[in-house]
Order: sequence, then structure tokens, then C-alpha cells
Amino acid sequence: MEFLILGALEARHDGRTVPISGAHQRKALALLLLEEGRTVPMQRLIEALWGDRPPATAQRQVRNIVSAVRRGLAPADPIERSGDGYRLRTDATDWAAFRTEVAQARSTDDPEKAHGLLLQALDRWRGPALAGLDGDLIDTAVVGMEEERLTASEDCFAAALALGFHRETAGEIQALAAEHPYRQRLTGHLMLALYRSGDGAAALRVYTDHADRLADELGIEPDRTLRERYVAILREDPDLDLEAPQAEQVARAVREDPVPEEPAPRTPQEEPPPRPQDPVAARPRALPSRSAIRLAAFGFMVLLMGLVVSHDGLGLAQTLGGDDPIPEAELEPVWTYPALESGSAVIETEAGLLIRESTGLRLEADGAEVWSRTLDRESVPAVMVFDDAVLLSSSYPSEQPWAAGRVTAVSLATGADLWWAHDRWAIGATDDAVITIGCEPLPDGGLGECALSATDPRSPWDLWRVAVSERSAQVRSLDPYRDPWSVSRTAAYVLVRTYGQEEGEEEKLSVYDAATGRLMGEFDYGGVEAASAAEGVLILHRGSVEVDAETCEARIAAYSLATGEQLWERRADAPAQDGGCGPLPTIRASNGLLALTIGGKAETVMLRSGDLYWEAPEESEALVLAGDALVTRGPDGITVWGALTHERLLTADGGEQVWVRGGTLWVLDRKAAGADCGGVVGYDLDSDGKVCLPGTLEYVTDDVVVTADDGYWRAWPADPWG
Repeated sequence: MEFLILGALEARHDGRTVPISGAHQRKALALLLLEEGRTVPMQRLIEALWGDRPPATAQRQVRNIVSAVRRGLAPADPIERSGDGYRLRTDATDWAAFRTEVAQARSTDDPEKAHGLLLQALDRWRGPALAGLDGDLIDTAVVGMEEERLTASEDCFAAALALGFHRETAGEIQALAAEHPYRQRLTGHLMLALYRSGDGAAALRVYTDHADRLADELGIEPDRTLRERYVAILREDPDLDLEAPQAEQVARAVREDPVPEEPAPRTPQEEPPPRPQDPVAARPRALPSRSAIRLAAFGFMVLLMGLVVSHDGLGLAQTLGGDDPIPEAELEPVWTYPALESGSAVIETEAGLLIRESTGLRLEADGAEVWSRTLDRESVPAVMVFDDAVLLSSSYPSEQPWAAGRVTAVSLATGADLWWAHDRWAIGATDDAVITIGCEPLPDGGLGECALSATDPRSPWDLWRVAVSERSAQVRSLDPYRDPWSVSRTAAYVLVRTYGQEEGEEEKLSVYDAATGRLMGEFDYGGVEAASAAEGVLILHRGSVEVDAETCEARIAAYSLATGEQLWERRADAPAQDGGCGPLPTIRASNGLLALTIGGKAETVMLRSGDLYWEAPEESEALVLAGDALVTRGPDGITVWGALTHERLLTADGGEQVWVRGGTLWVLDRKAAGADCGGVVGYDLDSDGKVCLPGTLEYVTDDVVVTADDGYWRAWPADPWG
């Protein structure tokens, strides 16, 4: 007699199926099979059949049910009475065969045999174990069986990867990982399969998505093995390749599935590549008609805070690409507009050009004004643009600034009010919500409930709302740019600080999930100059201290948003200024790395561990980390390194400002200014392409670089080679 439980319950004898009729008979047989070789007491059978509501005649019914099962299995009946219960003796089950084959696979040193045994074992599964049967006892047993099945699947994938079947199994691994998103070993297999298939970027995305899921839903971080695999892929660790003997790899993979040790970082190229050719001057053509203006999706705008030394770039390049240098005739402005007063801005929208000045806001299309509205010069609002709505956020002078704000939503097409709300103002935005903060005023002049909320820009309804202290305020990073629309786009997190009301009272930093409003954690904000959060990690820049007349240091501390624990702390170089130390500029994390200047050299450190990943071979300071580009400044000018490959990609003349957009590095270099060049020079990171824009720099967005020349503002593509 053979029994199959890896799927719907079946009994077979001499090649024919033995009918087991009735749900109670099938449940009783299933329980006896799950306890094979052990006595199942009467009470346990009653519980399996009726739960906590058995009939008064339960014992007699159990005896009748088991008798009916035994008659159906005769003459090969393996069930016997044992005490007040029953026992079934057999080793002819697909479950026993499955476990035997898995154990044999784990004990063999023959790689192909191990893989074959695991495939054979998994092929025995015809569906969920004991499909169609339920009950607490059966459900509990099935959970354990499914866990063994998943572990065997992971063993099988490990063996397949060790044999070089990464391309063949990547799809299967991905499908199973989607069904079981919290299994870390399975995620590691998927990362390795994608990496060996030539898609390292996808492998890294799998890790970051998995880490975010664990942090957001379970409040934990990836285990050490998975973190080490992530680091190995970042470093393109040669031990990830199929170099070890297959037998050794399969045996090790099935038993442990370890991650190879990390080798020492590779040495970058010693000789710099040739500098790019002389720049091609970009010349504007005749003013284009309004109808010829390209209408592009809006990216938030950032205004440069004067010509000061910059150490940051807000562009998040993911690929570095380019073609041939841009001929002079092909680079022309995206739009041209008569120059406006300082602090004004022009932005493309789907409806036309939106112009904000100190006294008004208007929309123009095809050379004509569509709508306009007057602004109060004493309370010029911040402005945000969504697909079909414009958000105005004003605050007025008051002894109670919390009760002095107003948010107004305006239709982009008509300029008409969609909704408005007093006593709040905007501090950020996601793609589909505006983040506001404010307090309700009380009749006696006090403050009522204070809240942080996310609101649909097209309606006054809050998507989420959380209570905050009346002493809370927005956390601002030390980016060397200023948004002329005054409200920046929020990434994954909203940072709010609560300041002490009395001297010496502790300051607190709260981090919220921008999508849900969930409180991610609270941290000590005392002495913090700037804060940023990315990839589940909070970075705090503590106050800079003077080491000597020419050297300042700042403490950099990283905290897990999942657990609140400090991950690491390091000392980084900070700018030295006359009379003291300047603040440490914010350099955003990218691809699990953070760029700092330590000991006079640019370095990249692992975001989650703080361990050194790579150090520049020459004296330099870190300026921008964007995607796969690390921009440093040294005595000889600007150098761009591959953040993951450590190769020197480009060298350029030094300048006061640098930023990256897509595959283009922009440098504000006033020394390069001439008749046709205003000193704003763009370099293609993937070739020797180079272009210099005419006029002086006004501001930069994700999509354009705006310059002023001959009484006009001209917007140039931010990534001309992209």
C-alpha cells in the first residue's frame, strides 16, 4: 500500500487508486499518516475531526470512521489499535521518499547527483500538501511540510547556481521569491543568478527592495549573509564567479550557501585619461515661438545660493552614457523667456510656462496669458507644481507662526482655487501628495492639535495624518542649492525635529514614512547640523570641531531606521573657514555607499556598516556621489571616478560649483568664461564631449540648466547626451 500526501490525499494498491470516501475518513487517515509509526490517541483524533465542538458520541464515531478506512484499505491495511488510539505503520509515502532524497542530496559530494536528487524530490509534490483538508492539527503539520519544501527548493537552486545554471533558473527563483518575499536565502539566490547573468544593477535593486520591505513591514534588516552578498556584488567580487571546483561548490552551497569573503578593494587606474577636447560654445538661435516650446514633466527646481563652494549634487544618475560631442548647431535652448528679477522662476508644465515673480503667478501658452493671480509681496508663497494642480504655501508674520500659514490648491488649467486650508504650510511633497505641518488655533490664542499630514493636491482630504508636538519644525539639509519654489520633493522619508522649549531641553528628530505617515523612529537631535535618510539609514552630521588652524572634523553617525540602533560613527573632514569651522555639506547616499572626505582623501564607505569601500589614490575631497559617479576635487581639478569600478572616468578643470544630471557633469568655472562661454561647462561622463553655455547661471532643475544672457533667460537640456 502506497500513500501520497504531497498534494491531494491518495492511497494506491497494486497500481490502482483505493477510494477513501468522506471528509472525516480522509482527515483521520491524514492524521495517522502525519504521525506515521506513532500512536494517535483518541482525543487527538476527536480534535482533528471536530475541533473544540465534538458530538456526544465522538468516541463511537471515531471507531466507526477508522473501521471504515481500514475496510477500504484491506487486504493491505497498515492500521492497528494501540492503547485507546490507533497507529499506522508504513514507509511507503511520498513524504518519506521526499525527505530521504533531500537528505541524500545534502550528504553527497557529487554535484550532478545532488542536483538530480533534489529535482526528483521536488517533483514528488503535486500541489499543496493534503490539499482540500483543513483543521488546526493538519494545518500546523502542513506549515512544517511546506517549510521543508521551500528549504529543499533553495538547496536545489543553490546546486543549480553552483553548476552554472544561473540563466536557466533565474526566472524560477524570481517567481518563488515573489511568493515568499521575506525569505532571505531565496533573495540571495536571485541576486546571484541575476549578477551571473550580467545584470548586476537588477541584483542590487533586488537587495534594496528586500531591505526596504523588511524594514517597513517587519522592522528588521537583512541578515549578515545577505548583506555580505550585497557587498560582494557591489565590489564585483571574483569569488562570485564559477571558479571553484563544481563538486566543492555544490556540496558547500547545499549545506550552507555561504557568501565568499570580501577581497581587498581594487586599485584604480594610475594614469588619468586625456582631458576632454576644448568646449563647444552653445549658441542660442532666434527666439522660438511659444508653440515650439517643448512641454516636459516638471522636476523640482533648485536655485543656486550664490557663487559659493558647492559640495553636493541633487542629480541621481543611474547610468553614465553619451554619444559624440554635441555640434554647435544642435544644442539649442529648451525655452527662452525675457529675464526676470532675482528669485523669480519659469517652469515648463503640460499646460504651458508657469512664471512666478514676487508679485504674481501666471500661466502662459502660445505667447498668450492663460491666467494670472496676484501675490502678496509680504507673504510670497512657496509654489509646487503637480500634473494638473499648483500648490501655494504662504506664511505670515506672527507671534504664533504655527497659526499663520495657508495652503491653497489652484487648477493648473484655469487658475481657479480647488481648495485651501488655514493654519498649515507645506514642507515637502511626494509625486502625488503635499506634506504639510500646522496647528489648530484656540479661541484663547493658544494652540490646539498639531499635525503632520499628506494631502491630495486636488482635494482637501488627508491621505494620512499624525499628531506632532507644537514645537516641531522641518529638518533642512545643508544642500548648497535653494529651491525658488521653496518646497522640495520628498523622497521616501519626512524628517521633523522637535526643539526644546526650555534651555537645555533635549531636541528630538522624528523620521516618518512619506507614503504612509508611519513613525520610523525617534533620535537625539542635539548638536546636529544636518540630517538625511536613504535606503533605511539615517545619517546625522554632528557639529564640526576645529582640530588645528587648517583642519576641522565633523562626526558622522548612521542609524538603522528599522531598529533605531546606531550602526556606525566616523570622523570626516569639514571645511575650515576664517574664525572657525564651516558646516559639513550633505552628500547623498547612492547604491549603498556614502562619500566622505577623511584624512584629506575622498572615500566611499558602506552605508550600513561604515566600512571603507574605496579610497581615492590622491589628495582630494568628495563633492558629488550620484549613481555610478563619484566626483572629487584635487589640486589639479575635478576627477570623476566610477563609484563601483573605481576607474577614472574623466578629469576636468576645477570650478566653484559642480552637479550631475544623468550622464552629464556640470561645472561652474568662471575662469573658463569668454565671449561665447559664461563659465557653465558640461562634460559627457562617457566620452570626450564638452559644451559651454553662454551667459551667467540662474538656477538648475532636474531637467534644465537656466542661464541669463542679453536680457533673456534660456533653459538648456540638463543631460544633453542622455
